[in-house]
Amino acid sequence: MLSEMVDHVVGIDPDRDRVTAVLVDAKTRAELAEATFPTTPGGYAELIDWADADSVPEARVWSIEGAGSYGAGLCATLQTAGEWVVEFDHPETRAAKDGAKTDGLDAARADRELLGRAKLTQPRARGTREGIRALLVARRSAKQARVAEINALKALVVTAPVALREQLRDFTTTNLVNSSRRLRLTDGLCRQHRRRHPGTKELMYRLGHSSHQAALRYQHATRDRDRSIADAINEVIGADGQSGAAASRPRLHGASGTQG
Repeated sequence: MLSEMVDHVVGIDPDRDRVTAVLVDAKTRAELAEATFPTTPGGYAELIDWADADSVPEARVWSIEGAGSYGAGLCATLQTAGEWVVEFDHPETRAAKDGAKTDGLDAARADRELLGRAKLTQPRARGTREGIRALLVARRSAKQARVAEINALKALVVTAPVALREQLRDFTTTNLVNSSRRLRLTDGLCRQHRRRHPGTKELMYRLGHSSHQAALRYQHATRDRDRSIADAINEVIGADGQSGAAASRPRLHGASGTQG
């Protein structure tokens, strides 16, 4: 049990601008101290000094709720300092029996509930893995935006005046994008044509195909980003292959995988 391995647990409930910490005795589960610190390098240093006043690094564990989001900065700082950090995920109980909810109660729950768990969750690895995640998020966002703009362009064609719709309706997506970019206003166009031409052309600029060169730049950027993602994944696979056996060994004061 965790209570046999450490003397204290520091529960953390993080927010964007502050973290609330509660120190609990691992044997009695009594709350010893509570404090709030800013989510800055100085605030993290103050938090560690605060914990040092009533506990020692060799005999404590940090239980962080949301270690991959608001708690990511503190989690990385603690791991760099050699602290034992466990991610408190999926709370199983309410912070208080009466339904009350405060940052302090949430932090205390992260303490006490962790002490009753048979398996401990290692925080997500950062470094290269975090870089891959950021690249994938950016790529997915760009693809979603592009699809949305193409759908908007096609919707404009569906409801366009008859002459304009017939001119564009059977085009492939690529030809539709290029043809819409070349649309020009003329004196003979009716008012509805004049209103739709600028909207269609604006979508073209948002799609990044205002010119043939712009389309090529988009394709090259996408290809380069895919190459960066592939290289980063290969780096992680290579690193895991070299250190997999060592990383799987349980340690007393270092979260690695799950620990009972």
